[in-house]
Amino acid sequence: AVVALLFYYGDERSFMHRGYAEGIFWFCLYAWVAFVLLILPDSPLIQLRLLIQVGGADHVALVLLAGLAGVRTHSLRRSTRMASLMQHLDLQELVRTQAETI
Repeated sequence: AVVALLFYYGDERSFMHRGYAEGIFWFCLYAWVAFVLLILPDSPLIQLRLLIQVGGADHVALVLLAGLAGVRTHSLRRSTRMASLMQHLDLQELVRTQAETI
């Protein structure tokens, strides 16, 4: 996740670059939270007997599913945010500013 943030704030600032860096960051963040809450032996959910500890490939599947859920959640929130009227006006202003500088 830290490497994704370094790429995000690096010199390359294209929209595609930012989208990939954000996807990697949110995947890592959600996967890490799932690992801490669901898989670690001293997990608070396991200690409270709210979750039965599973093993092996189930751990990997849980972490991967949590990471994919993070990417999906982020993309849905971004598309909702981009569909707003204020964002549309901001993008029009950005295009106008870019056209003036070229």
